[in-house]
Amino acid sequence: MTTTMLINRIKCSSILAKTGIALADYTINPFRGCGHGCLYCYAGKSKQALKKNLPWGSYLDIKNGAAEILDRELSALPPGKSIKVLLGSLTEPFQMPEEAHKTTGEILSVLSRHRIETVILTRSPLILNYSHILREGQYTVYVTLNSENIRAFFEQGTPSLKDKAAILKELPDNVRKTAYVSPFFPLLTDLDEILPHIEGVNAPVLIEVYNFLMGDNSRLFEKIPVNLREGLADIFKDEANYSSYIEKLGRELKNKLAGRDFKLFAPEFKKHWSESGSFYTS
Repeated sequence: MTTTMLINRIKCSSILAKTGIALADYTINPFRGCGHGCLYCYAGKSKQALKKNLPWGSYLDIKNGAAEILDRELSALPPGKSIKVLLGSLTEPFQMPEEAHKTTGEILSVLSRHRIETVILTRSPLILNYSHILREGQYTVYVTLNSENIRAFFEQGTPSLKDKAAILKELPDNVRKTAYVSPFFPLLTDLDEILPHIEGVNAPVLIEVYNFLMGDNSRLFEKIPVNLREGLADIFKDEANYSSYIEKLGRELKNKLAGRDFKLFAPEFKKHWSESGSFYTS
């Protein structure tokens, strides 16, 4: 984990970006870079990140005037056009500099004023600073969770499991929320540690298996305990082994999450990011 972070303010000409992600029509990312510095994050391999040529997690570029630009873009939409926005597809939208700069808060205010249906991806308790805005809008919040060993291995810049799970309990009641266990690492993610933290929380559970074709796997495998590497390699050795593991995981989840609304998403074997994959539901 990088101990210092370079923070800059940058110009941007647009803030809405068309997306093929099924959750929304457009994405909004208030920043470039991310202080969480998760080793598995696909954003660290994006063209912008590679062009920056700095370690992922070591910098944060704050987009100047993002809310004003967003307001103009939304006002320019055809009358009556309904869109859905995903906030935080390439960065955590509620990082520590947000407390001083309020960039994401200003964006939320614009989205609420325009009555834009918005999905938020976050693992930061700082989202709770904007509960007064969230309760006035059309918001769905996916709170990303993982077990503490995953945080120690791959995401040391993120809040604790306890603090992340508390977001689900403290968000306003009218906010739709999902407990998003992602990325789920076979043999590593400890669901038995996670589930007690969300007991009694009225939220569906979505578990997404990590796509090993997306992140910085050379750095990932350095962190994975040696005694588990062979088991992981066996799961991903061929499609038959992978499918067998996913089938077994699906059955285990039905037992562990009996009575809860849940989905398990597993990317297709040996394919880069795709919206297609296998779903097991409660």
